[in-house]
Amino acid sequence: MVSQMKRADLIAALEELGESPPGRWTVTEMRSRLMHLHEEHGIVLGKTKRTSLQEMVVQLNKASGRKANLQQHCQDLGVPFTGNETKAQLQKSAMIRIYEKSAPDPTDPVGFGKGASLTYAEIKEDQQYCNWVKLTWQENPKSCCPQLARLAQWLLNENVKMEPDENPKTSKGYPSEPDLKVISLKKEPSCAASSSAASSSVPSSAIVDVLQTLTETVKELKDEIQDAKEGKRKGQKTSSDSESFHKI
Repeated sequence: MVSQMKRADLIAALEELGESPPGRWTVTEMRSRLMHLHEEHGIVLGKTKRTSLQEMVVQLNKASGRKANLQQHCQDLGVPFTGNETKAQLQKSAMIRIYEKSAPDPTDPVGFGKGASLTYAEIKEDQQYCNWVKLTWQENPKSCCPQLARLAQWLLNENVKMEPDENPKTSKGYPSEPDLKVISLKKEPSCAASSSAASSSVPSSAIVDVLQTLTETVKELKDEIQDAKEGKRKGQKTSSDSESFHKI
C-alpha cells in the first residue's frame, strides 16, 4: 500500500508518473500526491479489482481525450453543461458527480484534510476525526466538499459510533478539524498551525519574563495616573485657598 512506501520508493513512483516532487515535501505529502495521481489515472496496485470510484475515474480519463467525448460522458453521468465549459471545468463537474454516484469502498482514499493520504478503513480507526467528519456534513451538507460528504455517508452507513466531542467550537458553531491520532501519518501543519506550534515551544521562563514586564508596566501606569489625580486635587485646593484669601 502507498501508506507503507518509503521516501525513495515514493520519489521513484512519482517520477514514473511524470512528477518531480520538491525536496521540501514530507513523506506524507508525497503519499497524498501519489494516491491522488493513482486515483486520477485509475491505477490499482497489485491484482486487486478496481473499486467503483477507480473504475469511474478510468472511464472519465478515457473520455477526456476529446471535448466532444467528454461532453457525452458528462451527459451520461447526468452532469448539466452549456457547451461553453472548458475540458477542465467539465472534468471537475464530472468528478463531483462520480463522488456522488460511486459506491464507497474501504480502500478508497480520504482525499482531503489532514487524513488525505489515508484510506476509509484507516481513518475509521480515529473515532474523534470521524465525529468531526459526520457532524460537519450533518450541520451543512451543501457547503462540504464532495470527498467529505462521501466519507461522512460511508461512516454513517458503517454505523461508526459517535464519541463525546472534545474539540472547541468555531465562530460558526462547527467543531474545528481535529488532529489525527495516527501521528506517523499526519501531514505537516499549515502556516497557522506552525505559528501556533512555534509559540507553544517558547520556554516557560521567557513567558514569565514577558508577563512580569507587563505587570510592572501596568503598575507604573496606575501610579502615574494616581499621581496626576493627586496633583490635580492639590492644584484645585491651592486655587480655592487663594480665592478665600482675596475675599478676606
